[in-house]
Amino acid sequence: MKIIQQFGMLNRKAMIDVMLVGMRLTVVENFTTIHNYINGQTTEQQL
Repeated sequence: MKIIQQFGMLNRKAMIDVMLVGMRLTVVENFTTIHNYINGQTTEQQL
């Protein structure tokens, strides 16, 4: 799970970097968040 979260963070950063360069903007403040929570248990609804 940590690998997937790390990949997601790096992927979002890469997309932001491309947009910032293209729009000639600079970052003043930033944050990151995990927006897809996975509890590790499968329920009947998920099957």
